[in-house]
Amino acid sequence: MIPAMGEPAESFCKACSSLNLSRTDFELPASVPIDRFGKVVLVGTVASLKSNSPKCQLCRLILRALQLNQVRNPQSLRGSAKWELTRSTSTIEYGHLLRAATKKLVGSALYPMLKVPLAGRFYGIQLIDEKSTSSLLRGRLVDDEPDVAMLRGWIKRCQTEHGASCRQTYLHIHESPCDMLFIDAESECLVRLPSDTAYVALSYVWGGANKKMTLTSNLKQFMQLNGLLRRDLPKIISDALEVTNALDYRYLWVDAFCIVQNDDVSKKAMIESMDSVYGNAVITIIAASGGQANAGLSGWNKASRKPPGENVETIRPGFRIGLLPFFENELEDSPYSSRG
Repeated sequence: MIPAMGEPAESFCKACSSLNLSRTDFELPASVPIDRFGKVVLVGTVASLKSNSPKCQLCRLILRALQLNQVRNPQSLRGSAKWELTRSTSTIEYGHLLRAATKKLVGSALYPMLKVPLAGRFYGIQLIDEKSTSSLLRGRLVDDEPDVAMLRGWIKRCQTEHGASCRQTYLHIHESPCDMLFIDAESECLVRLPSDTAYVALSYVWGGANKKMTLTSNLKQFMQLNGLLRRDLPKIISDALEVTNALDYRYLWVDAFCIVQNDDVSKKAMIESMDSVYGNAVITIIAASGGQANAGLSGWNKASRKPPGENVETIRPGFRIGLLPFFENELEDSPYSSRG
């Protein structure tokens, strides 16, 4: 989902104007007509993009896409570097969904790519619709606050319509260990519950801020009513408890508190069952952008949501294009990917 920007008037350079872009260009599948798929529609240099970007909406998006594609190799974006813009299927990372039943519903995107070896083309320029859009794999604007009702709807749909297909994984998920510890979001304490309890799990980067944890010396205290007051917990955990409540669940599993850290026997058993712990959760919250436990969940609170940025352009009323986050790359480049 994409933060909204203002409503600027259409503004293209001469080269981008020659494309005569319209909303229909992005709504149609990339193979309609057949000669469109994989077609190079525009070429240029990085220098020309930088020169035109202040005034050209498409040049801004192309340049931003190239910057995101080359985030690990920014020196490749020298002024003389050449790029090309290719038409392909929208949201390319979801290519495995393009079966016959959905292929005609998926629109087109324009993919900028540097003309250098091993250059990626992950970030495509595609339609960004209103929040209410029901179009398949379409970018959409977001509100200032999370849409919790939509999140609950996604979970319900997964549970009622997807069946076993959402449980498929290369891991063999066993039953969770019996009598697991959870944080009770209502009683604000640790509780022991059966393994078939519906719960939310949290995965995050501890960092140096994660100094409070469950030990044999404080386990009894933490299991008393209000023994784990939310205000005393690291921000990322207190935010996760809020999310748990908002999604109409009560129990949260967090390794720092739901594993007794100095009990070697139980700790070993839990570590060996981590695939089951996360695999059997209703959902797992991954705090990808937080480098330590007090970072909070990015986007959960209004103050932490990304402000309007350079990734969306309104061409004219009803026609808005932009870049969608590419999940795999965003995760690989996040603080979460460097955790131990």
